[in-house]
Amino acid sequence: MRIIKKILKFPLNVYKIASKATSGKWSRFLICLDYMYCRLRFHASSSEYLHYQLYNYKDRYRKNFLLRYHQKNEFPKINEFLFTKSKYNFYKRIPDCFSRELILAPECGEDAFIQFAKKHKKIVTKPDTGSCGIDIRVFIYTDDKQAQEYFSQLSEPTVCEEYICQHEKLTNMSPFSVNTVRIVSFRENDNIEIISATLKTGGQVGVIMDNMQQNGVGAQVDVNTGTIF
Repeated sequence: MRIIKKILKFPLNVYKIASKATSGKWSRFLICLDYMYCRLRFHASSSEYLHYQLYNYKDRYRKNFLLRYHQKNEFPKINEFLFTKSKYNFYKRIPDCFSRELILAPECGEDAFIQFAKKHKKIVTKPDTGSCGIDIRVFIYTDDKQAQEYFSQLSEPTVCEEYICQHEKLTNMSPFSVNTVRIVSFRENDNIEIISATLKTGGQVGVIMDNMQQNGVGAQVDVNTGTIF
């Protein structure tokens, strides 16, 4: 059923992409054809096609973009252990590098969750295998009954973390989200190379995620100097 809905929505999505990329009937038609070509040739999604403005480039440049297709199909060949597939398992592998307390619900049990929430008063809950900042929430403890009701909603594995109080200068960038630096590195044997770094902050008032997919703001960082572009 979901596949049928996607097929039926595809022409409308293509038209929306063309309308966002350009104006004019003839140019929109060309964009439609180009998007479908990029979809088949480079596995580009609609958001990637627009975000990276692939319609402005030729194939010799477009083929160099790393897209979600590569993340799903190529990255496992490089990182065969996939440490980050489960947030909770990843955190447990690096306890010396991780300074805040966390538990996994509902596996931990109702009593443990209530005590954890009571202890920290303000916690963050996020899907253990989720991505893109989807379904991340902040829970503020008031009493056991309220915590019990919140726990009853956690049917899928959910990481519950102690809330972070970040540095004042990071808070000034976006006070609602935890603002981070995402570092992409590549390790071969004992050699580690920093490929890129990006400063990420929340983009809207009240939004607690700094993810780009949640309208967050990103800025490139010079890995040699720490300068933000």
